[in-house]
Amino acid sequence: MAWAIRGHKKLELCLDDEQSLARWKVEVFPNGGHLYLHRGWKHFAYALDLQDGFSLVLRYDGRSQINVKVFDLTTCRKQYPHDFEAGGS
Repeated sequence: MAWAIRGHKKLELCLDDEQSLARWKVEVFPNGGHLYLHRGWKHFAYALDLQDGFSLVLRYDGRSQINVKVFDLTTCRKQYPHDFEAGGS
């Protein structure tokens, strides 16, 4: 995914759940073959109550959105309410 993003980009992180409309604006940039989430990341992590040991699967749509699947410590996909409020969009 890092090769597809050149320079700083403002993208949306979205829960990869067809029923959720939650979105967070996050600045993303590549560096040395790695992808870093910058401004907006803390708000996203706090809103989803991300904890050490959780796994995230990110899928870039090639334009302006990164879909995110969250897995908890048991490696089960974390479920969020469908009326979840992002607050960062």
